[in-house]
Amino acid sequence: MDHIFEQKLVRENQQLQLELAKINKQIKQLQEKVFAYETFIAEELKGKQHKIDLNKNNRIDAEDFKILRKKKINESHSLDQLKKLSKIKLRGLKIKYENKIKNAPTEKIKKIHKDELKNIHHLLNKK
Repeated sequence: MDHIFEQKLVRENQQLQLELAKINKQIKQLQEKVFAYETFIAEELKGKQHKIDLNKNNRIDAEDFKILRKKKINESHSLDQLKKLSKIKLRGLKIKYENKIKNAPTEKIKKIHKDELKNIHHLLNKK
């Protein structure tokens, strides 16, 4: 009786292995189709989109916007850039940086904004 039960288990095991092999083959075929489709629909960036693609993976994704936000926080104007601005724009920047100082999350960022504000004050008094 045990011998018959073992033979039955072996046959079921073989059938399951065949089914698993078929399923693995189907999965591989589907993966190849998906890869072919992704390759087909992959488009080049248009216009100035390459400027937004900061991680250079040829697509615009959440990581690019994360980098842009960090860049915006750490962005500062050089003295030459500030010299080119009119008095009205400098006043607007002054207000912007005063608000940034109030809302700065860290002392390091506050210091960066204070340095910017100092340059703006210098140029406003000069003009």
